[in-house]
Amino acid sequence: MPIVQAFNLRIPNLRMNSARSVHPETHKSDPDLSKFLRIYLWLQGGLFTLLAICLFLAPAAMVSLWPWKITPFLAHIYSAPFFSYGLGSLYALTQKKWQEVRILIYATLVFTTGILLSSVHHLALFDFTRLSVWIWFSSLSLISFALALLGCSPALRSSSNPNLT
Repeated sequence: MPIVQAFNLRIPNLRMNSARSVHPETHKSDPDLSKFLRIYLWLQGGLFTLLAICLFLAPAAMVSLWPWKITPFLAHIYSAPFFSYGLGSLYALTQKKWQEVRILIYATLVFTTGILLSSVHHLALFDFTRLSVWIWFSSLSLISFALALLGCSPALRSSSNPNLT
C-alpha cells in the first residue's frame, strides 16, 4: 500500500496554476489589483532581487556594506531568502486579483516584521554611525508599514478606487 493511502495524505496539484484558474467562481466579483499595488510589488520585487543577486555574486563587496558583521559565505546564504522575497513579489505581478496575491502580502509582512523585531532585539550588533544600519531599519519599517496598509485597506489594493488606478 502506498504511503499516501496509508496515512490518507492528500497531495495538492503542484502545477503553477493561479487561484483564478482553479476556482474561477470565487474571483468574478473580486476587483483587479490597483496600479499602486502593482507598482509597489514591482519596486519591492526588483529591489530585493537585485539585493539577492549582489549578495550572491559580489559577497565581498556586500560584506563591507552590510549593517552588521557577516562573512562572504553568510552573504551567499542571505541571498536565498531575499531572492525568494523578490521573485515572489515579481510573480505576484502576473496575478490579477487580490485573492491571488493576499497570501504573499501577508507572508512578506510576517517575514519583514519578524526581521525588524529580530533586529531590534539585537540592537547591540548595530553601529548606528553607519548609513547601512539606518537604511536597514528605515526600509524594514517602511516595508512593514506598507504591507500592513495594503493588507488592511481594500481601497489601496483594488482598481475600483479611481484615484489609484
